[in-house]
Amino acid sequence: MNNTRQSCSHHEGQLIQTVALKEGEETIRKYLDFAGILFIALTKDQTISLANRRACEILGYEEHELLGKNWFDTVVAEIDRERIRAAFAAIAAGEGNNIDFKENTLWTKRGDPRIIEWHTTTLSDANGSVSCYLCAGTDITDYRNSERILKKYEKKLRQITLELKELNSNLEKRVREEIQRRRQQELMLIQQSKMASMGEMIEAIAHQWKQPLNAMGLIVQDIGESYALGVPDKNYIDRTISGAMEQIYFMSRTIDDFRNFFKTSKGKKEFDVLNAIKNIFTIISTQLKVSSIQWQVTCRMCGATMQETGEGEHCRELMVHAYENEFKQVILNILSNATDSILLRRARSEDEERQEKGEISVECVNESGMVRVQVSDNGTGIPEKLLDRIFEPYFTTKEGSGGTGIGLYMAKVIIEENMGGRIYAKNTEDGARITVELHAAE
Repeated sequence: MNNTRQSCSHHEGQLIQTVALKEGEETIRKYLDFAGILFIALTKDQTISLANRRACEILGYEEHELLGKNWFDTVVAEIDRERIRAAFAAIAAGEGNNIDFKENTLWTKRGDPRIIEWHTTTLSDANGSVSCYLCAGTDITDYRNSERILKKYEKKLRQITLELKELNSNLEKRVREEIQRRRQQELMLIQQSKMASMGEMIEAIAHQWKQPLNAMGLIVQDIGESYALGVPDKNYIDRTISGAMEQIYFMSRTIDDFRNFFKTSKGKKEFDVLNAIKNIFTIISTQLKVSSIQWQVTCRMCGATMQETGEGEHCRELMVHAYENEFKQVILNILSNATDSILLRRARSEDEERQEKGEISVECVNESGMVRVQVSDNGTGIPEKLLDRIFEPYFTTKEGSGGTGIGLYMAKVIIEENMGGRIYAKNTEDGARITVELHAAE
């Protein structure tokens, strides 16, 4: 009876231990399944004895499909197998008791690669030999893929950076070359423009000198005839010398005006545009008169009107701070174009009365701090489709009649780029109008 009782007590104790052990295993299993990491238990011969829920999710297997399978042959990528086996063999040989953060590639059931980072430790039996391996892993596939993509783009970025540096270097060189080329081209255009203006000025001087040269010729002839008749006396000689000197002074002044006109301004200065325009008409008025072209300059600020050279006064409200000689060259070019347009209209006209009427008017005004100079003519006007192109380099409406296409282009460069002003054109009922605007002097 006592033996029976002892036997029952023994069985009850074993049952209690078994139940407790089972409950402990279930608790541990719940913890492992709840964890967000892979957990694999391997026997000493690397056979899978446990795989938690996360491991099964990542590998795509049910746990029963993995249990009893060799870990390396089942899921470890072939490229990593020998390396990982060697690490496990080193632990089994007592050359270490864990493998910290080793990563390797696993193949899922679907054949997809997953990169796992592992921390591995071991359990030993009573003899100190390895009885099992406990492996905890983190799926770092997305991280490594992102890292690979990042490296790829970093490499690409470095390549693009190098290409951009090279491109910038080449671009800087090309910009310098283009700037140099444009400067040379601009200098050439300036020189061509000056030569064209010089030709116009020489023609104007020829007209200016024609009358005093004729007068000098008459004076010389009169001296000869008077000498033959015995007429000359001191009063006659004085009058003759005075008349000759007056003509010589006029011709000398014309040359001075010509020389000063083509001097490059040393810098910006304040000047009265009305007076500058008067100086231009002093040079070309004779040429306009010979061409039967009437002209008039009007100041809308003070009401002054100038129709003959020598007239007109300074107007303080028409003062600008700019390059005076360059401004004169622009106005001369505009007046020259107006003259050509009137002569062309006259050549085309069959109306004899209309052929006699040539008119150029210049109006000056200061509005809202801008000095505006409007040059109008009653010539042929500008074809509407060409209005936007007349300031382009080498574009001319005078094909076949000596037009170079650089005058108005240089006028635009001088007024807009060098003086910060504006120049534009429009047609009127009678012909065309070119407007130049400059900031008034403060």
